[in-house]
Amino acid sequence: MRRKVAVALVAMMIALSFSGAAFAFHMITGEVISAYPSEGILTINAHGQEMTFNVVQEDAAKVLANLKRGAKVAVNYSLTGGEQPLCHHVFPWPVGG
Repeated sequence: MRRKVAVALVAMMIALSFSGAAFAFHMITGEVISAYPSEGILTINAHGQEMTFNVVQEDAAKVLANLKRGAKVAVNYSLTGGEQPLCHHVFPWPVGG
């Protein structure tokens, strides 16, 4: 049994090492342009560049429903192969402000 668990862990580590770039997280700040809670889509203006994210945060609909155009936010996201970036967490920026 231990051998099977060890083999499974090694296989998982090898698989993750080949796809390491897919798990790299980034952080960016900007102003909300639009938020669509039912579709889970957020668009921000980040330093003059428009960025659109697929929001995968667990309570995405609730979070997006509370965002207003022009609100300053920070977005924790990861890149996927050619698709829109995935937003894992969005929160007001500056924190407490």
